[in-house]
Amino acid sequence: MAPEKLAMFLLGVYLVVTPVLGVYDRDRDALLKGTFPEDFIWSSASAAYQIEGAWNASGKGPSVWDTLAHQGNRQDTGDVACDSYHKYPEDVQLMKQMGLKYYRFSISWPRIFPTGEQQDGVNQDGVRYYNALIDELIANDITPMVTLFHWDLPQVLQDRYGGFLNNLTTNSTVIHDLFGDYARFCYRNFGDRVKYWITFNDPWIIALEGYGIGTYPPMLTDPAGQYIAGHNIILAHARAYHIYNDEFRATQNGKVSIALSCDWAEPKLPHQPASVAAADRYVQFFLGWFAHPIYKNGDYPEVMKTTLARKALEEGRTSSRLPEFTSQQKSYIRGTADFFALNFYTTVEVEDKGHIVTDNPTYFTDIDVIKDHPADWPQSPFGWLYVVPWGLRRALGFIRNEYGDPDIFITENGRPDHDRDPPILMDMDRICTYMMYTNEVMKARNLDNVKVKAYTAWSLLDGFEWMPGYTVRFGLYYVDFSDPDRKRYPKASSIFYKQLVRNNGFPEGSEFTKYVETMWDVCHRTPQAGLHGRTGGASQISPLVSLFLAIPVVVAYSFISLTTVKLNMLTYICHFAASLVPVGFIMAPEKFVFFLLGVFLVFTPAYGAYDKERDALHKGTFPDDFIWSSATAAYQIEGAWNVSDKGPSIWDTLAHQGKVNNRDTGDVACDSYNKYPEDVQLMKQMGLKYYRFSISWPRIFPTGEQQDGVNADGVRYYNALIDELIANDITPMVTLFHWDLPQVLQDRYGGFLNNLTTNSTAIHDLFGDYARFCYRNFGNRVKYWITFNEPWITAWLGYGIGNFAPQHNEPATGQYKAAHNIILSHAKAYHIYDDEFRATQNGKVGITLNCDWGTPKTPADTEAATRYVQFFLGWFAHPIYKNGDYPEVMKTTLARKAQEEGRPTSRLPEFTEEQKAYVSHTSDFFGLNHYTTVEVTDTCCSEIADPNYDTDKDVHTGHAADWPVAASVWLYVVPWGIRNLLGFIRDEYGDPDVYVTENGRSDHDQDPGIMMDMDRICYYMMYTNEVMKAHNLDNVKVKAYTAWSLLDNFEWLSGYSERFGLHFVDFNDPERTRYPKASSVFFKQLVRNNGYPEGSEFTKYVENMWYFCHNTTEAEVNGPAGGASTISSLFSLFLAIPILVVCHFIA
Repeated sequence: MAPEKLAMFLLGVYLVVTPVLGVYDRDRDALLKGTFPEDFIWSSASAAYQIEGAWNASGKGPSVWDTLAHQGNRQDTGDVACDSYHKYPEDVQLMKQMGLKYYRFSISWPRIFPTGEQQDGVNQDGVRYYNALIDELIANDITPMVTLFHWDLPQVLQDRYGGFLNNLTTNSTVIHDLFGDYARFCYRNFGDRVKYWITFNDPWIIALEGYGIGTYPPMLTDPAGQYIAGHNIILAHARAYHIYNDEFRATQNGKVSIALSCDWAEPKLPHQPASVAAADRYVQFFLGWFAHPIYKNGDYPEVMKTTLARKALEEGRTSSRLPEFTSQQKSYIRGTADFFALNFYTTVEVEDKGHIVTDNPTYFTDIDVIKDHPADWPQSPFGWLYVVPWGLRRALGFIRNEYGDPDIFITENGRPDHDRDPPILMDMDRICTYMMYTNEVMKARNLDNVKVKAYTAWSLLDGFEWMPGYTVRFGLYYVDFSDPDRKRYPKASSIFYKQLVRNNGFPEGSEFTKYVETMWDVCHRTPQAGLHGRTGGASQISPLVSLFLAIPVVVAYSFISLTTVKLNMLTYICHFAASLVPVGFIMAPEKFVFFLLGVFLVFTPAYGAYDKERDALHKGTFPDDFIWSSATAAYQIEGAWNVSDKGPSIWDTLAHQGKVNNRDTGDVACDSYNKYPEDVQLMKQMGLKYYRFSISWPRIFPTGEQQDGVNADGVRYYNALIDELIANDITPMVTLFHWDLPQVLQDRYGGFLNNLTTNSTAIHDLFGDYARFCYRNFGNRVKYWITFNEPWITAWLGYGIGNFAPQHNEPATGQYKAAHNIILSHAKAYHIYDDEFRATQNGKVGITLNCDWGTPKTPADTEAATRYVQFFLGWFAHPIYKNGDYPEVMKTTLARKAQEEGRPTSRLPEFTEEQKAYVSHTSDFFGLNHYTTVEVTDTCCSEIADPNYDTDKDVHTGHAADWPVAASVWLYVVPWGIRNLLGFIRDEYGDPDVYVTENGRSDHDQDPGIMMDMDRICYYMMYTNEVMKAHNLDNVKVKAYTAWSLLDNFEWLSGYSERFGLHFVDFNDPERTRYPKASSVFFKQLVRNNGYPEGSEFTKYVENMWYFCHNTTEAEVNGPAGGASTISSLFSLFLAIPILVVCHFIA
């Protein structure tokens, strides 16, 4: 293909060829050759909500996942998913092509019984669908394995009975009976053809995440909730088992079980009894919670009972949070599984934490362990999933020994990739995962005599992966979710798995096993020399690595167009390559190849279709007094969460409840509370003259109220930081509130829901007291103040849909009440400065508002796009920068909706005339955080059953197919959107001074870390150039640009799984060591040049990068024919270094 395109294809193909499976242990990790028994079951799997779609087709009822997805701030839902409801015949053909003889899928309870109860009616179309799927499988010689419940509880059962919290003690309708009725119906209607039944998939998730910590639907938080739900699930499972046993087994001859998940726990200190006991306790609380009652004695593990009994005493409870089974129930439960079904993905390292006494008990504090992952265990795109193949073998051995040597069916195992563009079709990480894990299963069976009967690859298709939506992909087949037809494409892993099934393992001497042997060292990232003592030479390179090296040689040759051949050609290529590579860029070849793979892992920038007029590079500079800054926020970087009397914030509370990705917290974060002098030196090295940071309200006032006391150490910390900045000629820009509300204020007063109508203590006054204290103590040196950062987030995500702290879910009105109070609080803080401090301190006070630009999808959507921006930005900007009141379109829209909803008044609060005057023009500049753009479609005026802010706007938002997405699923890279938004602000809000207070791009956290962060460089290059166009061409008074962020940090609900920093922070290092990324070098040059001056070396570099960043060759823009001149210097480097590695081996 064309060289430029081929190279970009390569980057997509090899995007994930960086498998590494920890320190290689020759005895433990060696490839075992052999096969499984002839009757071994090879399967793949899916789940109803994740693939079916047709969420409300033909009478299907809503599930708890439908409800959650439709309330979400992300736009991913399972409404269509893979559309397997309609495309199941195609899916069956994919299985047949892979040679599968079994397929595990789940039935959607609300597709059969829309309300969950048979008495309310049966959805016959749902029954027809599952009959058709089962018949299609059998017609293609594929045996169905059916799960009755894979998390999609009918919403009506949750609303009527409390779901799996009903009913532990009374004789009213109980969930066990309802589940029994559903199971009986399925057995009766499908059991003549289904011989493998699984009652529940992964009850640990349902109980803990659904009813304990509330991260999955129905999102209930209760320290006893998981145990009550777990108790009911066990009884419901037993009920379904006995119904089959008593009513159907004699005629249908099937088997029934339950699929339990477990992470294997390895003791961190294997020679320390307490550590070994902690690991066992972890597994008993995880797997034993359900397995012990079902496979042993009908009761919970002894360690669970004694631990929770002890904790009940410590907590002052009269009884344990763990319910008790009656003797009759124990007998009823014991032995209710015909095989042991195991879902297994990962391993953790565990050490004893001692007896934890806490005022806020959770399942995780109950276990009394600390879990971690060694640095050499690779992490997948799911923060919790570390690739540790030998853990599966150990888990299987534990099950054999603990539960009476049962037949074991592995019902799920797999690995995700990120959703990327170009898509990952050469999914080497997944191939390595299947290769290693299945070999460990074979060791368990052939060496350890574990009776493993089945292995199931998760999953057949990319699907809706629960909370991450479509941002991660587990499938053997790629599904194009942007295509209405949801086309499927095979990944390399599907070909590998087909060969694995065909060979039934790794038979000695087979071509397949020879291939596996070749790949084994690559998958472990272990040079053969390290295993067998050989050194150097091309024999060390696997065929895939050779391919990675070879194709750039071909690409280079196509550019160079040499006429000589053989040695002369090779010599020329080697010299050409050497001329492109900086001195000192050469290292050991094998290591360097893998370094390259890490460096260029994200080197695939593309910013949509290139528009010559709109997207051309604008050369010039900003004014001499232009502000270049970088930014952070207190909770995201400081750490020291409870140091020196600091009070807890609502984010401390949320993180400690385990609701952040990977259960990350800000307890230490970047440790900037202690390392701030080092951070200031990083700024100085970059040439920054400004730095935006936030003050933690509970670090100043631990309870949020000055009357309860001031934390003098917190005041000393901020004074020291400000003084350090000024000593290094850096001007502080200080945010008073960046989302970390004192928890006490939330508990005492309802946070920003207090106090809209009464004259009691109001949040406005409390915020005013805090602002006054900060002005008084720091204002002699701080000349730029920002009252609130992104109140849209606080109001909507915090008090509307409740995704962010304080997780208050009131989507019809909560956000409007909170925003009303925030606006009044801002005005209070502004007037305090204006009246009491401005005359002596001469500073400026503003507010930072965030906004995605809304561009109309068609000309007919122009009004809708404006409405979108008014509901987003205007919600706060209109009162503050215009007339003290909300935008007219918000008021009229919500007034109309109030009438439609039968409400006496609008859900949008009203300002009094006095308040309007007080709020109007309470900002000295316009603070803007901008990251992305959306495409807007008008949906007015559809009738909505459950009103909320998203539906109030009467719009649908999406993204053009050629807009690339960053690691943050909401962040599409559309540089021209910021210029449009800046022009809107100029025209709408009286041409104010505009300070861009945040702008930046995220990368995934991955190993190796992304240091050559070209996507971020391209992002800053494009966005700052659009800001310059707004300033120089459109006469927008842009005064500042702030890069988010100085450091990688705690990125809210994403934890440490996403990185925005100009500097890499090693969160595995207790020292939290910082390392500069390539973007920090670029940004330093941008600041030094104050833009893109005509003729400068920096601008020449930018010109060279411009078309690459747009994924557009000069030929496409300017017309010249191909040749080496079309390759950017960095692209040349990508080609050159592999060539040099080849030259090294040949020499």
